[in-house]
Amino acid sequence: MSGEPETGRKTWRWRPKLRHAVTGGIFLAGLAFFADGLWIKGKAMVAQAMLDHAFLASAETGTPGKPWAWADIRPFARISAPRIGAENIVLDNVSGEALAFGPGHLPGSAKPGETGAAVFSAHRDTHFRWLGDLRKNDLVTVETADGTQRQYRIRRAWVARYDAPGIDRHAPERLLVLTTCWPLDATLRSDWRYIVEGVETQAETGDRGV
Repeated sequence: MSGEPETGRKTWRWRPKLRHAVTGGIFLAGLAFFADGLWIKGKAMVAQAMLDHAFLASAETGTPGKPWAWADIRPFARISAPRIGAENIVLDNVSGEALAFGPGHLPGSAKPGETGAAVFSAHRDTHFRWLGDLRKNDLVTVETADGTQRQYRIRRAWVARYDAPGIDRHAPERLLVLTTCWPLDATLRSDWRYIVEGVETQAETGDRGV
């Protein structure tokens, strides 16, 4: 008897098993990515709540405090876009670890109220997912720990490479610059940035009280 029919039957038996294994592997991989995405977004939300508490506490002490005991980051400011209902606590650096918890202020860029560009960066799929909803003439408010609120009017947006962003850090105006990765609806690493620029219109010194 020839061995060919037997080989054919064995191949036929294994094909369904192989298909099931591949399907199961794809399902598990998708589930893992989904869970990872939920974890990242959940961590970002919880961190912002803790940072908000630390930001309010810093107004009472006059010194930025840690949002949790082992943190190496501190709240720097609160940024909000009233028209679209967006709000974030900004951190004092833009390291990869810091950006997992909130937008960061780029070291070496101007501070709010100083002449030049105050640059804030964040991830497009968490804290700055609202950046694409901003429109020309929208107002964005930046509040610092001393209660001062500065208002910026959005005037332009553009896309550029990370190593040639076209940001004028030494501009003669008081600018707010918000940056995130481009395209806005992607998740893979990108060399391109979406950049939004606003110019300060007014500053108000607030007294939060206790």
